[in-house]
Amino acid sequence: MKVVTHDAEKKKLDHPTFEVREKNEENKWVITKNVPAVSGRLSKVTVKEGEWEGDKFYTVSTLIKDDEAEESYLVDFKFNLMNRSVFNSLLNIDTTKDIKIGLYMSKKGYPAASVRQGDDMINWKYSLDEQPKAEEITFKGKTMRDYSAVDNFFVNELKEFGASLGSAPAVSSTKSTPVAEKSVIKKEKVSKKSPQKELDEMSVGIAPDDNDLF
Repeated sequence: MKVVTHDAEKKKLDHPTFEVREKNEENKWVITKNVPAVSGRLSKVTVKEGEWEGDKFYTVSTLIKDDEAEESYLVDFKFNLMNRSVFNSLLNIDTTKDIKIGLYMSKKGYPAASVRQGDDMINWKYSLDEQPKAEEITFKGKTMRDYSAVDNFFVNELKEFGASLGSAPAVSSTKSTPVAEKSVIKKEKVSKKSPQKELDEMSVGIAPDDNDLF
């Protein structure tokens, strides 16, 4: 299962969705449906390192078990503006309770996500002031943002968080196109700002390369 914001022809969707893949009778992964949210108990978080055309990248694999539906969901997330918000909220959940990750289009017209437990939306663990700053760089006359320091910060935090869930904290290595695979098969400090408000602030001057990672 993975987040998609564009169709096969690279056209922007009206709203982001989770693309669900299942194995067919020939043991091949096929897209079976798209859903706006996934829920269950977060049981595993693993940071993966890969390489694509000489550039290294990270993805985060989360295993969410829905006991009621008797299904498990392996959801892969790339590092981008929306998913960093998801990571920041996941770091702040009560791991003894079910979560719900929902996707939607913000009022400003960009993909957004929320993490909830029951009726409560989970705030970020780290405010913008507590995170490393993205570095502004100029490329071909355009000002862009390098989020490497921010990503490394969340990589380390997620590895520690994954270890607390019983998942292996070590980074696994793959050399392939950055494509998500699968489909179905402590509570700490709370930020005073809502994650969506801070996400709105982060969207100002968003780097084109970061937006392209959706």
